[in-house]
Order: sequence, then C-alpha cells, then structure tokens
Amino acid sequence: MVTTTDRDHHHLPAPQETTTSHRVVFLRHGESTWNRDDRHIGWTDVPLTEKGEHEALLAGRALRKEGFEFDVVFASVLKRVLKTEHIVMDELDQLWVPEIKDYRLNERHYGDCIGKTKPEAEEAFGKENVALWASSYDVAPHPMSTDGLYYPKDDRRYQHVVDEDGACAIPRTECMKDVSRRVVGYWEEEIAPVVRSGKRVLVAGHANMLKTLLQHLDGIPDDVIVTMKVPRATPIVYDLGADMKPLRSPLPDTLLSAELLSVDGAPARMAAADGEVNAF
Repeated sequence: MVTTTDRDHHHLPAPQETTTSHRVVFLRHGESTWNRDDRHIGWTDVPLTEKGEHEALLAGRALRKEGFEFDVVFASVLKRVLKTEHIVMDELDQLWVPEIKDYRLNERHYGDCIGKTKPEAEEAFGKENVALWASSYDVAPHPMSTDGLYYPKDDRRYQHVVDEDGACAIPRTECMKDVSRRVVGYWEEEIAPVVRSGKRVLVAGHANMLKTLLQHLDGIPDDVIVTMKVPRATPIVYDLGADMKPLRSPLPDTLLSAELLSVDGAPARMAAADGEVNAF
C-alpha cells in the first residue's frame, strides 16, 4: 500500500479496514497538439503541447506532495502518454521504476474520423452519425481504410498485432464495447495480478481507454460511461481489496469509488478541460 503524508490535510480518506488493500492510480495524458486543435486522435502518435507538459508536471507534484511511490508503470505505446508519465515519474524521482508498454492500452480507434475536427467529421459523415458514434456504447464510427493516411499498418510497434492466420489485426475502428474488451482484458490478464501481488501501480493512458477501467471497477452503466469526461493529467486513486473491488463507496458527484487528486489547488472533478470537445 502506498504511503501518503498528511492524509487528513490533503483530503485523501483512508480505505475501510481490511486485511488486504491495494492502491492503483490511473492517469490520463496532458494536452496534446490534437487536443488543442480539437481533432479526433485515436491511435495517431501526436506530441504534448507545452501546456500538456505543464499539466503533467502539476500531476507529478500532486503525487509527490502525497508521498506516492510506485513499483511499476503500465502505459500505452503512444508518446502523449509516455511523455506525460515520464514527466510525472521524473518529478517523483522514480524514472528508474520499470515501465510496461502495450498497444492494448491505446486510445479508442475512432476510424475514419481520425485527423478530422468535429465539423469536418460532420461534413464527411453527417451530424447524426457523428453524434451517434460519440454517444453510443456499441456503434463504431466509419472504418478507416487500410490504405488510409493514419492507419499504422507499417508501424513496427504493431507488427505483432496479427490474427491466427498472420494477417494484420490492427483495428480500423472501435466502439466503446470493443475498447472495453481490449482494455479490461489486459487489466485482468496483466495489471490486476501485479496489483494483487502488492505492487504499487500507475496506469497511464487515455480518456476512453481509462473510462472502460472505471466502468469495470465501479459498475457504471454503458449509457452513463459514454458521457463521462476524464480530466487531463489528474490522478485518479483507487483502493482495492484482494478481490480487486473498490473499498470505498461511490461518490455521488463522480459515481466513482476513487479519489481525484487536486493538481492546481481547486477541487478535482470528472470533467473535460475548458474548450475540449473531443477526448479521442
């Protein structure tokens, strides 16, 4: 269990009494260039903005103030996440901690919307379709062509992503149900056993990818999770029992059995940054 300092002063309540408790922290990346431009990002590997790097620094300072230590970091293979967690771990003086990167922690693949702003996507596919793709749990956007500019078929990060016949299995589009299957599967197979073993874990990822884990842990309904907003570079702290279930009760304002650490002195909340429309 991670040691914290001055818990009462920083409003981080202790978990309920239990023989075994495990702490895991989820963290979305800071602002990227396409967040700034309000473009659908998906698996496109765009960098952080200067603002995004500062957001990551504030997250690191918030974790350091609480005395967090980690034994392992799980992250996607996309630079906006990797840069964020590197800034955070540097601020914690824990850059040496092992890092496990996996494409299964990538963001939702938003199909042919990737690279487009919301108005551009609406012009290409219609307002009703774009609204449906954003609000539906099980309806995927128009699939990207395998010859599309942003389809990473030649990216060596994904050369091992093949089906049983050896053909490329990189998704061309995903609905939230697809993302949940991919991400929660990885949680159950790889992350949860490490957490259960007593390791202190940081999971660095993306908005929709993280929403599937929040839904899994807190049993949030499908129609609710699609509307939730995950704030950038804000640590989300869960205390879990041996069964990997939250030890706290959900808070009415967030629906989460987790604590959101304040990074700027103001109360943290489950909301997108001002001006951020798309979190993909």
